[in-house]
Amino acid sequence: PYYSLDPIHWKLAWVFEIRSKVPYANYLVYIDANNGEVIKFRRNEVNSTFNSPIYGNSLYLDTYEINGSHYLWGNDGGKCIKTKRAHIGNGWNKNSLRSDNDGDFASDFPLETQTHFVVNNAYSYWNERHKRAGLNGKNKELRVTIFNAADNVQTAFYNHRFRPDEIAFGAAPNNALEAVIDVAGHEYAHGIIHYTSELDGVNIPGAIGEGLADIFGVCTEAFANG
Repeated sequence: PYYSLDPIHWKLAWVFEIRSKVPYANYLVYIDANNGEVIKFRRNEVNSTFNSPIYGNSLYLDTYEINGSHYLWGNDGGKCIKTKRAHIGNGWNKNSLRSDNDGDFASDFPLETQTHFVVNNAYSYWNERHKRAGLNGKNKELRVTIFNAADNVQTAFYNHRFRPDEIAFGAAPNNALEAVIDVAGHEYAHGIIHYTSELDGVNIPGAIGEGLADIFGVCTEAFANG
């Protein structure tokens, strides 16, 4: 867990940032300080930070910078993930998304930033472990909606019939955070299942889909934990 100090959850490591201009690339390489083995190799194209009451402070957040403003619009590596609150703005253009002028959201917009963070973790798991680009495998735009407590939606869900390119998260009373990595991984997996199988979400096929989504939710959290 993120908060555990148990040594089995941590490794002493060197972190190297590797950049190139042509072609453009920015990677972080984690090297085990004890044996020199590569622990992790991942893109480092994120350009914002935020504070999470669950996962810690100054976490990387994939945003889209336009004229100095950083929007909750993940675009690293060709992906397109937009996150916003329900009932804010019209459509999904940048003006409907939360933004920050210096790239550090800090503790502003906690529902939106954490939800954006956990869904982007789900994308990274599938992209890095299974070489899949987005739900449909072609980086089609993914829309992430966060409902307000007044909407009386207190769960996360993926609607494969009517909105196959959207993941929604409810808000608990007082707009408490609902989005966590394993839940995001579960709902993201439903999207993968929709695009790769004929499991239609009811009866035995639905039960199989739920089981698979549970497994991939755990896999996503394990990936995020390193």
